[in-house]
Amino acid sequence: MGWFKVDDAIAENPKLNRVPYSARWLYLAGIAYSSRNGTDGVIDESCTSLVSDVTHLASCVNALVDVGLWHKIDGGYEIHDYLKYQVTRAKRDLMREASAERMRAHRSRTQRATKSARNAQLRASESELESYVSHPPTYAGATAPRTTTTDDDDDQSTSVTDTALDWLAQWDYLARIAVPDKPAIRDPDAWLAKARQRWADREGDRLRHLYAERPDLDALGLATLIHPPDQRGRTGTGDQAGPTDRQLADRARMQRGMQQMRAIMDEQIQTEPLEHIRRIRGRGGPGHPQ
Repeated sequence: MGWFKVDDAIAENPKLNRVPYSARWLYLAGIAYSSRNGTDGVIDESCTSLVSDVTHLASCVNALVDVGLWHKIDGGYEIHDYLKYQVTRAKRDLMREASAERMRAHRSRTQRATKSARNAQLRASESELESYVSHPPTYAGATAPRTTTTDDDDDQSTSVTDTALDWLAQWDYLARIAVPDKPAIRDPDAWLAKARQRWADREGDRLRHLYAERPDLDALGLATLIHPPDQRGRTGTGDQAGPTDRQLADRARMQRGMQQMRAIMDEQIQTEPLEHIRRIRGRGGPGHPQ
């Protein structure tokens, strides 16, 4: 959309006051037509009907010529003093190009800032994942699973289902920190405690029933039945970790890291299951009472 200048005292212009109202409108419409089409004040004679649909067009044109608001030239008309007050086509093209260049520079800066922010978030997520692998988080408010067998079936069921809830919460934590565009978790202990509680509220009864039907399963087996590996890209706490088109490459790298860490965890649970559980829960290890 373009604009043109009009004197705020145009209603007092003596030349305009000498022509009919329809001719006055034709004069303003002529300025708008020239500005819109970049004719620098020149109106081709064949285009006068395109300027305005005023009645008695010919008489209005003659009236403007008679008072000197339009000048007759070869092939058309020229608006009086148009270039004195209006922007020329050449200058307008330069202004538009300068505006487009400013917009391109702004978009480039915005894209660089967005990319830098995404890279920083990705580095933070990778750092958090590496920290998790080196020092698995513990969380408050959780009861450590029993590490010794008992003859009481209820106690044994509670121990196994509690440990299964630990696995489910840990998997949710892995899925959450693998999302590059999510903010870092400030308090992993509190996050894990909430995740574990949500799993307990939603699947606690099912875990107990499964263990009653399959007492041969250990905690890892129970957790796997509740949350199979092909679903672990989605957390059980409402955090969606499915990749978007923009993040496929970043997510693939993070998923590879998760798979490597899970392989390490699976190997540890097979070779030293009790020690591994103690290490995850922060209980029963060196310096902690059994």
